Amino acid sequence: MEKPSRPSQAHLFTVQLWLEELGNGQAEWRGQVKNVANGDEHYFREWSAVGGLIRAMVPKPSGETTYAQLN
Repeated sequence: MEKPSRPSQAHLFTVQLWLEELGNGQAEWRGQVKNVANGDEHYFREWSAVGGLIRAMVPKPSGETTYAQLN
């Protein structure tokens, strides 16, 4: 079976998560989103920030093509 080709406008990201000890028995999850192609990386502390970080790291489309927003 032939593997489908990736569209030329595709982007690949990694998300790394770790538990950060804050002291006094408290901890919180922290993370990093990294663009694999260019090494651009951003850190986050809130899960709700992940989507916005990825959207900010994807180049804006040019031309008249309309793209649906990811929710």
